Amino acid sequence: MRRTLRRPLLLLAGSVLLLAPLISVQLATGAGRAHACSCYPPTRSEALDRASAVFSGRVVRMSGRYLETIEIHVDAVWKGSISSTTVVYAPSECGYPGFALGEDYLVYANRDDESLHAFLCSGTVRLEYAEEVLQALGEGRAPAPGDEERAAGLGILLLAAFALAVATILLRLAARPRRPG
Repeated sequence: MRRTLRRPLLLLAGSVLLLAPLISVQLATGAGRAHACSCYPPTRSEALDRASAVFSGRVVRMSGRYLETIEIHVDAVWKGSISSTTVVYAPSECGYPGFALGEDYLVYANRDDESLHAFLCSGTVRLEYAEEVLQALGEGRAPAPGDEERAAGLGILLLAAFALAVATILLRLAARPRRPG
């Protein structure tokens, strides 16, 4: 009886000794974050219906880790009110994972309060793979002026007002009758 138990106990002890380092490394480093995001790619009409904004543009700046901030210079707009420079957020949980600096995209974004978010299942795609979709969408419109354009327009307006004020003062001074000295 003693002999029959010895072999299974040795196998069990050997297994524990072999698995212990693997289990301790797994526990020490963590199992990692599980992502429960999977979806079937939406049809063109589904993606367009679900999105608050649809536009194309080039990624010019990226920052952030858990909520990636993507700044895009917008070329064309098909849906929504989008300025020429727009910020889109891609959360680490289910956000669109494919943004790369300097690349062009067709973005399907959802508006949450004042922010735009691009998700894995929204339909966002690199522009080079969107030829058929772009043909179906047709001609996009120009983006709305961004903050930079509005600021430049305001600066020009202020400069013109200043020049008008200086010209008015100079004309009044020139039109004054001179007093004999």
